[in-house]
Amino acid sequence: METLVQDYELQFIEALWLSISAPNEELSKNCVNIADDISQHLTVEQMAAIKKTIEKTIELKNEGVLWNN
Repeated sequence: METLVQDYELQFIEALWLSISAPNEELSKNCVNIADDISQHLTVEQMAAIKKTIEKTIELKNEGVLWNN
């Protein structure tokens, strides 16, 4: 039987990304709340690194370097 491993960093990334791409404000706020709950399992340094990476990804996307919708 496989053991479930909690990957809080990945969960935090996904919750933040979903909060950015949510189709409406209510869903976005729900995702922010989930990210906040997950953040309790991360260090300040981990959260800062993840947020910086997401910000850079958005910047590259807006510049057309990454995919465009």
